[in-house]
Amino acid sequence: MEPQACKTRERLIALVEPLIDAEMTERPIPIDRPLGELGLASVQMVDLMLAMEAEFDITIPVEFINPDNFLSIASLTALVLE
Repeated sequence: MEPQACKTRERLIALVEPLIDAEMTERPIPIDRPLGELGLASVQMVDLMLAMEAEFDITIPVEFINPDNFLSIASLTALVLE
């Protein structure tokens, strides 16, 4: 994995960790595990999207706001890098 992708993934994990149930999730957070299984509800997904936009100074286009792009840390990484 490229260094930029690794740094992006680490920053995303730092955004996700405060939103998940610490008792439900193993550490480190599995990058391919669905965020819903980690305890993220739809309201928290909105918070996550806003946090991502602020953290990476991006605007996520409406057409990219779909369940596939917000499925896991891996899919979030791909979304940010795109």
